[in-house]
Order: sequence, then structure tokens, then C-alpha cells
Amino acid sequence: MQGKIDRIIAKIAKGQTVFGTHTSWGGPMITEMYGQAGFDLVWIDTEHGYMGPERVLGAMIGANTSDMCAFIRITANDPALAKPLLDHGADGIIFPMVMNADDARKAVAACRYPPVGARGFGPFRATHYGSVNVMDYIQNQSKKVWVIIQIEHIEAVNNLDSILDVSGIDAIIVGPCDLSGSIGLLGDVNHPDVKKAMDTVVKKAKTAKIPVGVSMVYNEEALNDWVKRGADIIFCDNEGGYIINGCKKTLVRLKEAVEKK
Repeated sequence: MQGKIDRIIAKIAKGQTVFGTHTSWGGPMITEMYGQAGFDLVWIDTEHGYMGPERVLGAMIGANTSDMCAFIRITANDPALAKPLLDHGADGIIFPMVMNADDARKAVAACRYPPVGARGFGPFRATHYGSVNVMDYIQNQSKKVWVIIQIEHIEAVNNLDSILDVSGIDAIIVGPCDLSGSIGLLGDVNHPDVKKAMDTVVKKAKTAKIPVGVSMVYNEEALNDWVKRGADIIFCDNEGGYIINGCKKTLVRLKEAVEKK
């Protein structure tokens, strides 16, 4: 875990973009393939994804076959949801719908042991089943776990200055669709008002020297916008998109081959 996170930090420090993708189904083979493909990060989605604890664990195990970091988005900003994932070796926890500084402090506390935070003690897989010295894990490795908060509501944008003042936030990820919905423009992520809000998030995060990025479905125009904004982290697409798009492309090629006969 520690070396993987250090690699991500080093890439961002060099001005390089970190690339991630999502899994909504979980399991070890999907994330293993993502790692082999060369992604830096995988977003294991328990908020909108369809997977139980065993599949989430399998997705983490698959991610660990490569240098790819495994970040898990939990369903709500609840320490009880983060705790077992941390104990089983998550590289980071993604907290949805962080609206204000209190929410941000709650997220940080869930991932840090006392006296800094309120994380309950019980690491197992995170210590490689006891192979890692417990005190080394507490004092060093546990502090490498990333706290990633999502800014996906206009209220959070309005409260962003106080959110960014919270110590311990490792990254900010924008959720464009929910953000657009919060201002009555659901799905219209290219609307000037939505773009203005996203620009604000990026500029303020950059000023605060906190890595900032986006979670999105692949769209060339949106991707170009985020590259121009200077996104440090870009999460894009998931296995469903890869499969359906691959199926469509293959079918087109099959039909073209038959038509050429």
C-alpha cells in the first residue's frame, strides 16, 4: 500500500495526470485486468455499484496484483462503512456528498487512529495478516491511506473554502452529474453554470495545494475540458462501458466483413 500511494503522490508532484477507472461489479479479475492495462487507480463503487462485501474484497485483491491503488467509494459518509474496508487494506476511501467542513472532518476522522481521528482498531489484511508490525502500521502505513472527498453539490461548492481548510484531506473529486442536478440542470454538465462551479472547485483546490480531479463517463469534450482545467486525477468509465462499446465495435467489424464478401 505505502509504495503505491507514494508513486501516486510523486506523479502528481511532477505535474503528471493520474488515471483511474471504475468498477461497479467488483471481483478480482476485473481489477486485475485494469492493473495490467496500466491504470494508476481503481474506484471500487459500493454507492451505485452492485456488489457485496466479498466482491469488494475480491476487487481489492485483484488490484493488489499490480501497482494500481484501490480506492473504495462508500455509500455514505459513515465511519462504520469505512472501518472494515480500511482493515482489509483499502488504499483510500472516497466519501460521497461532502457538503461542509463538519462532513470533511468526519471523513478524515474515520480514516485516522486516535488521537488524530476516531478509527477503530482491528486491521487484519491491512497488516498482511500480521506480517507487518502493528506499531509500524499505526505510526506509518495507516497514515498513507487517502481520504478522498467528493464535491458534488452546489452547497459544497459554496462551502469549499471552509472544507479545504480541514486538515487531512488528500484529494478532491468532482461529481459532475450530481453537481449539475443540484442546480436544476441534471445531466447538462456542459452548461456554463455547471462549468463555472467545476472551475471554481479546481481553482480553489489548486490554491490549497490539494490534488483535484473528476469522476466521469468517457466523453471527449468533457475530457478535454478537464485536461485544460489541470485535473490531477481523472477517473473514467467502467466495465459495463468497456463491454458494451467493445461489443458494438466487434459487431460493426463482423458486419463489414460480411458485406465485403
